[in-house]
Amino acid sequence: MKKILIFSILLSLIFSGLAQSPKREFRATWLTTVWRNDWPKSTIITSTGNTGEIQMQKNEMIAILDSLKRLNANSVCFQVRSRCDAMYKSSYEPWSSDLVGTRGMDPGYDPLAFVVQEGHKRGIEVHTWINPYRFESVTNQWSGLPGDYRSTHPDWLLTYPATNNSILNPGHPEVLLQIKKIVAEIVKNYDIDGVIFDDYFYVSGTTDAMDEAQFKLYNPDKLSRGDWRRQNVNKMVRGVRDTIKSVKPYVKFGISPAGVAASSQAVANKYGVTPCPGSDWQYNDIFSDPLAWLSEGTIDYISPQIYWTIGSANDYAKLCTWWSFVANKFGRHFYSSHSLSAMTAGGATAPRMMKVAGQQTDLSSLSGIEKSSVLWNSNISKAPAATNFYASEIGNQVNLNRQGDLNGAPGSIFFPKTGSEHCRIYQLHTKISVCKTGTDTGRKLGTTSGVRIGFGY
Repeated sequence: MKKILIFSILLSLIFSGLAQSPKREFRATWLTTVWRNDWPKSTIITSTGNTGEIQMQKNEMIAILDSLKRLNANSVCFQVRSRCDAMYKSSYEPWSSDLVGTRGMDPGYDPLAFVVQEGHKRGIEVHTWINPYRFESVTNQWSGLPGDYRSTHPDWLLTYPATNNSILNPGHPEVLLQIKKIVAEIVKNYDIDGVIFDDYFYVSGTTDAMDEAQFKLYNPDKLSRGDWRRQNVNKMVRGVRDTIKSVKPYVKFGISPAGVAASSQAVANKYGVTPCPGSDWQYNDIFSDPLAWLSEGTIDYISPQIYWTIGSANDYAKLCTWWSFVANKFGRHFYSSHSLSAMTAGGATAPRMMKVAGQQTDLSSLSGIEKSSVLWNSNISKAPAATNFYASEIGNQVNLNRQGDLNGAPGSIFFPKTGSEHCRIYQLHTKISVCKTGTDTGRKLGTTSGVRIGFGY
């Protein structure tokens, strides 16, 4: 009863705008570039060095960063590699067709360098959002174009006939090496603050026949198929982390997995924790084991996509509490990922296939964050849910993050993001005074010396 009373008092203080904000808080937003979902929305570069088009893209980005600054965000997760392509000058992969008219064409400027420069001017950290494995959302999408691994490295790919998409094969050692090279180049060449992955690992429906050759060749420990696939992902995560720290030890590494993990007693027992509330589909479906990364210290922070409301079947309050405890147990940070569009689905069933950027696409080829972005931009899933989603829901969730935090530095990554429409989530935040904090100062992270979270420039 005493705890309930204290909780009620804290909520009333938040809604009256009098709540004491935490001293250190990670307040970030996803900025999606795949299919130009968030940026660049209005202009694509049609010829190298087209000054007018370049300036229009820059102006659009400045407007986004200015809105984040006004709304007191201190970090942005900028998607720089979505389909084995680049929003930066890469030695390994072509310029993205979401940036330029033809995949591989030099735009005449470097968007990542621009975002880093402009973000830091505004005290906003830049975390480069990378999809490590996705190659095609449609088979033969890049046929005859630069960066077509289907012609240069067909053995690197896993192709899913049922969904018509392809990923880099996590079981191939050369794929791991390529991902590490790509990450190393980004960290070396740009003054970024972090690297973040989303929840895109293996794809649901991976059959034994698809990776049989690699399973036989590269399984010295004679693991089961599931354990071997999870080991492949864990090796990649560890390799990326070691690569980042060898180049710039202060650059942070985070992952945003699905919102429920280790709900099985057997899996929870491996890590000495209680089972997670809800049902974990990722462990045996896309072979993602977030507790392995936490327990091995191969990530600095975790941002599970807890896309449910408080009191729902997958109760946000229970999940937030569980993730806070688990992250703290292993000396890592927990920053929840929130999605306004996903939580307002209201029973509307998303289609399996949708036309995205003019191309019929299976939604399983998208990460959870990207799927939310596509549905939001297509006007699907905007009606209030049966759980009566209001602005106060996000405020209550942020407050739960702050109450449950055990590290003295809570945080959230928000979707939707920015722009005239996407800005509303932060506007709601500001109205209920849950996004305003005082000075951000550095905090050493657990056993990792010198890692700074939510630090303004």
